[in-house]
Amino acid sequence: MKNAVIIFVLLSFSLAAAAQKKPPVKKSGAAKTATVKKSLTPVPTPFDPAAEKARLDDAIAAYAPAERVVQLKRFISDLPNSGEKPRAVEALVVAYAALGDEKLLANEPAEGVTLFKLAADAAPKPIPVRLFTEIVSKFPPNLYYRGQRAAAVEIAAVIEAKAEGNASQLLALAAFYLGTESGGEARRLAEAAAAIDPRSVTSQQTLGLAHRLNFDLEESAKAYEKALDLDPESS
Repeated sequence: MKNAVIIFVLLSFSLAAAAQKKPPVKKSGAAKTATVKKSLTPVPTPFDPAAEKARLDDAIAAYAPAERVVQLKRFISDLPNSGEKPRAVEALVVAYAALGDEKLLANEPAEGVTLFKLAADAAPKPIPVRLFTEIVSKFPPNLYYRGQRAAAVEIAAVIEAKAEGNASQLLALAAFYLGTESGGEARRLAEAAAAIDPRSVTSQQTLGLAHRLNFDLEESAKAYEKALDLDPESS
């Protein structure tokens, strides 16, 4: 009888413990997928400005324009949030143009035009002053006077969209059209520049030239008179 009591007590404790023990919770398929995705999320690479600058310097220093293009595109792709990205983009524009020039010199006009289009497309908006003055503004005349007239006008339109709101850059494009005797386009850009900066003497002088190209001498005289009003010391 005593042994039976002991067995009963032990059995009661075992059942109580079993009742308190919770069965393992099975994870749903979505939970498992979330866990797997979380484990595959890449750990962010520590930001290292010095290393990024050194890598970009190496890419820019590449001797051949073709190699520079490859390395600069890779830099921008690998480090889209880098503080060096603006400099990389400018360098890519220059490299595309240099490579395009090589193709034109090698009598490969189609490839050259494609590269100049890539250069214009890659240019940032707004276009930095030095990049525009020394590189980008030269694309249209460079192509036009080498027989690629349609491409020159097409690229000028791409550049114009990025020069929106910048009077001096619009006037540089107007000068291109004056050089190609496209008076209507030159007038349009000169008027846009004058609207941005009503005190611009160059806008009025450009407008005077554009009207003269269009044989509208009366309007040309008005523009020159306004230029003289803005700058009485002008020769």
